[in-house]
Amino acid sequence: MTSCAAALSVLPSTLDIQRLWDGPTAPPALHSALHLEVIDAGLHVTAEAPTQPEPRLPDAMPGCRVADLWRYDVVELFLAGASTYLEIELGPEGRFLALSFDGPRQLRDEHTGWRPAPRWGQAGDRWWASLTVPHAMIPPDLVALNGYAILSGIHLAWRPLPGPKPDFHQPTRFPRLTPPSP
Repeated sequence: MTSCAAALSVLPSTLDIQRLWDGPTAPPALHSALHLEVIDAGLHVTAEAPTQPEPRLPDAMPGCRVADLWRYDVVELFLAGASTYLEIELGPEGRFLALSFDGPRQLRDEHTGWRPAPRWGQAGDRWWASLTVPHAMIPPDLVALNGYAILSGIHLAWRPLPGPKPDFHQPTRFPRLTPPSP
């Protein structure tokens, strides 16, 4: 197992995103999830969320990178290292965005050349999208993570964060990962 894969082994397999960004329980019609699986190629991420009555979708081809994807229906994974963090966004029809930061909103890399092979589909009244994040994109010394969803303009979090308005860029306040006991 590579050192990155070993670090990823402490990740939970599912983040159930069922709270509003500031803590109250969200309506069930907004409950979303992120499923994480460490594979040889990296971290396989699957987002799932309910299809909204009036979906907010970008005017972009399915399966492509979309700048500012957070302006639409999306599920997001943030992975924080000791000094950097990675934001992965997945939307309906496999639209995606990956951004690396050196600190809160201090953009380091937009990963415009990254060409994952997203997959997507619909299961009943829920959409899903997945892709694999290569080990090289994941912050070294992984210490924390959080998951979010923005659906119909409503912000949700796996673990809520403080503040007067939604602010997902608080890596020092993400839930800490607990290494396995020896």
